[in-house]
Amino acid sequence: VPIGCVLPMAPSFDSVGWFAASAGVLRRVGDHLLGPGRVAAAIDRVLLATDLLDSADPEVEAGVQQFVSRLHRDLPQPEEIVLSDGAISDWVECFRVVQAFETWLTFGDWITANAPQLGPGIDERMRYAAAVTADQAAEARSLRDVIRKRLNDVVRPGTIVLMPTVACIAPRLDASAEDLQRFRSRTMAYTCVAGLGALPQVSVPIGLAGGAPIAMSMLSWAGGDEDVLDAAARIAVHCAP
Repeated sequence: VPIGCVLPMAPSFDSVGWFAASAGVLRRVGDHLLGPGRVAAAIDRVLLATDLLDSADPEVEAGVQQFVSRLHRDLPQPEEIVLSDGAISDWVECFRVVQAFETWLTFGDWITANAPQLGPGIDERMRYAAAVTADQAAEARSLRDVIRKRLNDVVRPGTIVLMPTVACIAPRLDASAEDLQRFRSRTMAYTCVAGLGALPQVSVPIGLAGGAPIAMSMLSWAGGDEDVLDAAARIAVHCAP
């Protein structure tokens, strides 16, 4: 999806996504937004990312496992895989460094000139971004190349990866700054994967835990946007209302 008219933040990660109340609408929006470059393939291999599943809270892990067990009529039987090869903390740091460096390139001059009063969390992240050096960013980008190759080798055309969208349910409105930072740090281990791999991802609601929604993500190969949207539409019958 073209991003020429979108306000940039970290350009090598910036992308357009959309929300919808039903999988059918989500799929039809894709027909209108997605441009050329489709790499069509029948989904013949499904992988369950056990490293990300095992790191999730028990109620999220159980919800995803239960949901996956109902998909055998719509998708091939999942195989287990350690997606990050045991290095998810390195993936998070790689994403964090590159994103921060690019974000400062985008906003740094304006922040320096105007000294805006930034909110909690944002202020600390911008201070960190200002301190990331070009050498650190170059090293992180080299690691990103390695990660991207790993992901593209695993998520070949016809393969989708299943994983929790995030590790836990959403934080409470009155959560402390420390709790919010912990939530954000844990979440990045899940949300960094598609960006590092430059791969399409769809998140679908699968039920409730403690009254709060939980979701599962489906990651597909580069150019497999339409196919993973089709898969999301097929499994929607299993999703909680």
